[in-house]
Amino acid sequence: MGDDEKIGDKEIKSEEDISEEALKAETLNALNEGLDIKKKELAELQDKYLRLYAEFENFKKVASKEQAELLRYGHERLITEILPVVDNLERAIAHSKEFSDKINPEGMEALEGLISGVEMTLRQMMDVLGRFGVKEIKAIGDAFDPSRHHAVAQVETKECKPNTVVEDFRKGYLLHDRVIRPSMVAVSKSHEPQDSSEESGVGSLESDVGD
Repeated sequence: MGDDEKIGDKEIKSEEDISEEALKAETLNALNEGLDIKKKELAELQDKYLRLYAEFENFKKVASKEQAELLRYGHERLITEILPVVDNLERAIAHSKEFSDKINPEGMEALEGLISGVEMTLRQMMDVLGRFGVKEIKAIGDAFDPSRHHAVAQVETKECKPNTVVEDFRKGYLLHDRVIRPSMVAVSKSHEPQDSSEESGVGSLESDVGD
């Protein structure tokens, strides 16, 4: 009788042990699932943080670049408004020198003083513009560059290669490395011999006019 009770107790304890182990396993699974969820949330937060950090770094770079460009090119509009004044001063000097031989000796001294004053004003203005990074585009003799030159005429010539700038009607200018006004130029083109049929046609036309 006593042995049966011991066996029964063992069976009861075994069931309790099984239920306790099942509870522990269930609790452990729940903890692992919760840990996995937290790991996933942490990974998402880290990814979001890295994205925000990268966006912020890009924003700083863009802002820094824009600030540098503002400091470097911020006065571009003012300079482009001043350039026509420079053109007029240069024209005034050129025209005055062209007509100097038509002025009597008494007026010549006054004209020379006026030209000297205008030239000094022009030099001072170009010195100021130069301190702000303005440079003249040297065009004549260079190959035509559409990023720096604006062609308004073509000239037939044998003296230079085709597409060479042969005349500068209006000076162009750079602000540091940026073109703020292209040069207005004439460009060379190869000399094309007149067609013989066209020459004969012109000759017959001239003879008809003579008759």
